[in-house]
Amino acid sequence: MNLEVNERALAAASILIKIEDEEEAMKEAERERKRGRRR
Repeated sequence: MNLEVNERALAAASILIKIEDEEEAMKEAERERKRGRRR
């Protein structure tokens, strides 16, 4: 196995996870905003 390729794959995976977390956080914020409007 090539270590360099492995490290790149890990970096790419962690970036994807970060993006997914941010999208989830944005959806959560949107839900909170909608909930706030109803009250």
